Amino acid sequence: MTELEKNSQRWAKKTAEMKRLKERIDKLQKKYDKWYSSGFWFWGDRLVRPIYKMVKAKFPEIRWDKGDRLVPMGIMSRISVFGMYKNKTVMMSFLPTDLDKGLISFETDKKLEEYPENSIAAWNNMGYEQIQLTDIQLLYDYVQKQIDKIEENRNQIKAKNV
Repeated sequence: MTELEKNSQRWAKKTAEMKRLKERIDKLQKKYDKWYSSGFWFWGDRLVRPIYKMVKAKFPEIRWDKGDRLVPMGIMSRISVFGMYKNKTVMMSFLPTDLDKGLISFETDKKLEEYPENSIAAWNNMGYEQIQLTDIQLLYDYVQKQIDKIEENRNQIKAKNV
């Protein structure tokens, strides 16, 4: 076999391999497009953002984050949003429940389960009460509870200083 024939065979193999890889890329792109359009990865924008806007409107006295990065984090895919009320933090953490049905939960500050120190669960702040968000009033009540707790603590400090 001549050098030209060897080069032609190598070229044909490389061309076939490139075609196979291009087909694989196209297939993966279609899969990605399907996932992207399903909203699975972007439940923060589709589910949390409208709820966040409602809470911001209900509680204008809280200086809220911009909320421009509502992305899931940690092994629980938690989306947390923070605000400041009289220099104290107010927080909402959302968790996916059944995204196919558009269901999410929020976490409260009530600890239900303790995990060993330095465990993955402890590092990811697991073990808090989760409430299925079936009614926006549930979340309003939780945010109000945080405000009430801040006010109570401020009043106790004032009482001690008098």
